[in-house]
Amino acid sequence: MSAFLPDDSFLLSHGPTAKRRKKRRPDTVRLLAIDFEVAERTLRRWIARPELRPVLRARRRGKQWRLDVPSTDLAFARYKRDVLRAISPFRRRRHARYSPSVKKIARSLGYDGNRRRERDLRILRLATQLKIANARQTSVFKAKSKLAERTHSDRSADHIFETRIIAAKYGCDVFNVPKYFDLEKPTHENKNLFRRMRQSWPARSEWDKASSQFESLWRKRTLTEAAHELAKKNRPITGESLAPLLFLNHDREWAWKANEKQKDYLNRHPGDSVMFDPYGRRGISLRLFRSRYESRDILEAKVIAEGVLQSEELEKPEKDRSGFATTSSHRKEDQRKSQQGRTTRQQR
Repeated sequence: MSAFLPDDSFLLSHGPTAKRRKKRRPDTVRLLAIDFEVAERTLRRWIARPELRPVLRARRRGKQWRLDVPSTDLAFARYKRDVLRAISPFRRRRHARYSPSVKKIARSLGYDGNRRRERDLRILRLATQLKIANARQTSVFKAKSKLAERTHSDRSADHIFETRIIAAKYGCDVFNVPKYFDLEKPTHENKNLFRRMRQSWPARSEWDKASSQFESLWRKRTLTEAAHELAKKNRPITGESLAPLLFLNHDREWAWKANEKQKDYLNRHPGDSVMFDPYGRRGISLRLFRSRYESRDILEAKVIAEGVLQSEELEKPEKDRSGFATTSSHRKEDQRKSQQGRTTRQQR
């Protein structure tokens, strides 16, 4: 007489797990938490709120909570949609958490959110590029240029990292960083590093020229962005319409963009509280606008904005006969192939 060995299907249908599954009620909190893909304690925290109990259809039965969950799939889908919509202001959201050691390391490396220092570092890079462009073509200069070409590196950004650290450590301006080289440890490595940094450090005239170029580029960029915004809204691009969309200085632009991010966050997470920067405002006077820009600057920004808008319109996907989205390049390719097919048929 051979012994009976139950298989997996028999154990699943007749084992103790199956018996416990039959005893479980369909309206328990644990099963509903599984359907909502949340933890059981999260669902109990929702039930603890009196304003959410009618939506959850929660009722007290002794020491336990019972939920009148719909039995059909369509009714349960509607029930789940209503619950998720009601609990959206109360859900806990995970924010990026950084340990104190990580923040300390970031501050020691100069990444402390100082926007003025980051702007000066960009000016330093531009001024270094001017110095390299105007330097004498010596053998050392040619060797450094060949080495930069082989390694695909930018010579103007070689010492940006060290400059950021020293400027953050002593709280000084970026241009005055060489004055603090003597305060560092006089190691052999530091001496060689500071010697190379002094050799490539720009002069005051080069710094002033780079600052004026950076300011000019910033004004043109903000003017082009304002013209593009007007072109999107199909509004005339004139001085009177551009002036309210420009910024007085860099700080105003940074604060305004930070406020826009906060507004987007509020749109995605209604009910949260955020703090806006009162300094973040747009708009300059017409007198300042006319002193900054000329008519050819407005015309150039208008041409660029209209060109960008046309390219965006061409790149928008459209549905062909088969129902798939196609871009302008795909449409041109299809037109070329159809033209070739018609030419071939005519030749035949």
